[in-house]
Formats: sequence, C-alpha cells, structure tokens
Amino acid sequence: VLLCFLQSTSRPQHLTHISDMSSPKGIVSGAGSASSGPSPTSPEYYVHHIAVARKFLEDYSADARRFYVACEKPNAKEFTKIARNTAIGFVVLGVIATALKLIFIPVNNMLL
Repeated sequence: VLLCFLQSTSRPQHLTHISDMSSPKGIVSGAGSASSGPSPTSPEYYVHHIAVARKFLEDYSADARRFYVACEKPNAKEFTKIARNTAIGFVVLGVIATALKLIFIPVNNMLL
C-alpha cells in the first residue's frame, strides 16, 4: 500500500501547484493599482478564487483516481495476516495497560 501511495504522489509535470497559477484568462488586474490582483470588492476577485479552487479539486480528484486504480485489494492470505497482526497488537497493548494499572494503583494508594 505504501508503494502505491508513493507512486501516486509523483505528479506529472503538466500539473502545477496552486501558488504557480496565474489569474484566469480574461481577468485583468486593476490598471494603475499597486496591488498584484483584483480588489476584494470586485467580482474578478471571487472568479479568481473559484478558478483556483476548481483547479485544486480537479488535480486532487485526478490524483485520487490514479491512487485508487494503482492499488489492489489484498487477497485472503494477506487479509488474514493483517487481521491476525492487528489482533496481536490489541492484545499486547491491553496486557501492557492492565499490568501498568495493576502496578500503579497500589503505588498511588501508598503515596496518598
């Protein structure tokens, strides 16, 4: 599963990071203003943020689909092994917790 995750995290070169996105075509920044983008009171400001969010969701969904396709379900033998190891872990943690509780309850009673 980790190998599938590592393979799915390598991004193709044509996908860009959100911070690398320029404003969408057709949006003109305020002429003569000192700011780098449209002001928060203009509709272009919201159009830009919607475009950035849309691009992020498209990239995320493409990555999620690629990850889902690359991974495969465990067969019965692998599933049994994973379930057994998980059960052993629960038992070991329960034994450790019970032992610590049995040790520290009398110690706390002696100190108080």
